[in-house]
Amino acid sequence: MNDYFLNQTLRKLYLDRLPKINSIIHANIGGNDLTKVSGPFMMHVYPEYIQASKKILFVGMETHTWEPIKFDEDIEDTYKRLTERYFKFISGEEYPNSPFWWFIRKLSYEYGIQNYAKSVLWTNLSKIDVQGKRPTGVLYDNSMQTFMSLLTDEISVVKPDIVVMMTTDPNYVWHINEQYGLKFETNYREEKIANRLFIIKSPMLPSNTYQICHPNRLRFMNGGFSKNADEIIQAITNEVLK
Repeated sequence: MNDYFLNQTLRKLYLDRLPKINSIIHANIGGNDLTKVSGPFMMHVYPEYIQASKKILFVGMETHTWEPIKFDEDIEDTYKRLTERYFKFISGEEYPNSPFWWFIRKLSYEYGIQNYAKSVLWTNLSKIDVQGKRPTGVLYDNSMQTFMSLLTDEISVVKPDIVVMMTTDPNYVWHINEQYGLKFETNYREEKIANRLFIIKSPMLPSNTYQICHPNRLRFMNGGFSKNADEIIQAITNEVLK
């Protein structure tokens, strides 16, 4: 496995899905509202990910504003533009100082990953946002099966050792639903730390797949961000070592 092969495989995946994504957006949000929708999120793999001691994929909820969608653009140009945005973000040109990225850094350091920006991967449950927020209404209803299918395909390409879904709260499980194409074991969600960490079990996901509350919420829990993040990370590490 090398980064060139992974990126070519991802490129094919994204180019295959882009026409359908564009069609869904166009059919389910009308008129001037089309300008409020971001272009779909696309990952890029760096050599540092291949070399990392543990390959970690972080999954957010949706982009918080991203490149705009352009329906009249050639899909090859769209792919180039959107992966360039990923590069600019990961390379630090737009890198945010936020609890989401504080947690990514902390978990990366646990596995000796110092250049975490390029050594881990980041994607989202929803590949688009509408004015920085998750799609709602018919756009949400008609897009999530496509986005969850794309997520499982991304995972099958990059083959992470650990997947961490970073969502708003422990009951935010709209994505864990078979109507969106995922299959789960009977007891698919095991609580490891109350209100903070769950193990997610599905034959379509790696064995080390976890859901945590959104890192921003850790700031407001007893002990603050660092204490809660450290407890979650230690619990994840214990599970990985089993």
